[in-house]
Amino acid sequence: MERISNGSSPMIYKNKILFKEDSSSEIYSYNINLKSKLLIDESDSFSGFSIGDLNKQEGLIAYRKVFFGPWPSDSVSYNSELKVYDFNTNEFNLVNARSVFESDHFLKPFISDEKIIYTQNGNIYIYDLNLKKDIQITSGKAYFSPPKLINNYLILPRANLFKIFFQTYDPNYNYPPTQYIFNSKVVDGWNFISNIS
Repeated sequence: MERISNGSSPMIYKNKILFKEDSSSEIYSYNINLKSKLLIDESDSFSGFSIGDLNKQEGLIAYRKVFFGPWPSDSVSYNSELKVYDFNTNEFNLVNARSVFESDHFLKPFISDEKIIYTQNGNIYIYDLNLKKDIQITSGKAYFSPPKLINNYLILPRANLFKIFFQTYDPNYNYPPTQYIFNSKVVDGWNFISNIS
């Protein structure tokens, strides 16, 4: 048996393992064939990571790096970076960076088909890599379970109601945030064909 590191949250893809180093919280990739460890992203005492699930088809992981401080006396916001790690190239790319509030709550992001879906403060967003912009999908701060995205289909669980919602994302449509209940058959979503809720 071989110990790779004192790490946590391991994910394996082909011959590589991605994990967080416990002592430093930095992200590393370990090549099983070469028996070598490579630093992917640095951290310090004022930052941390929220790593999403592995997209096994594409070999990609989306994750959020949040900088918690030190806090300026006149500031209530901090920096958050949305990034993507590619197992195939051993590289990470910064997707977007912005200021967020100290009380903001994030869940694990997920990447699929050039889109990243993530939750912030109970609302679901998509970052479209082709359009290079954030799109808010829901309103009302009701989603506190990690969403998933396959092609343009969104799976939106609401753990507090023990329900799972389904919605189609159309990058060409400038639609408003969804509401909670539409009718007796469609619980949540937007009808892009009829352009109605």
